[in-house]
Amino acid sequence: MLGYLYKEAGKQIVPSKIAKFTHTSTARIATILNNLESKNLITREISRTDRRKILVAITDKGRRVAEEIRVEACSNLARVFEEMGEERTESFIENFKMFLEIGMKLAEEDKGKEEEKNA
Repeated sequence: MLGYLYKEAGKQIVPSKIAKFTHTSTARIATILNNLESKNLITREISRTDRRKILVAITDKGRRVAEEIRVEACSNLARVFEEMGEERTESFIENFKMFLEIGMKLAEEDKGKEEEKNA
């Protein structure tokens, strides 16, 4: 979730948007946000335009932590690819591209079916 907030820095993010993005219940998101806020990684404030909305923002400390996590993940991935070797890495990447394409196609089909059902 910190990575999502890092990527969306500067935007007004509401907890329900985070829940939708992560396919997580809003109750679970509230628990996670409480934890992140207690570590000073995020802030929450009431929207000035709609007092019913709570806006979530990443702090400078949160940005640093998210960046450290991203750098470590990239380093670990590079080490895995190095161990796999060039040929297996290229094969993995091609297979993963196909996996993503099929997954996106199926998600679009499911979305279409859901829209038809709700029409």
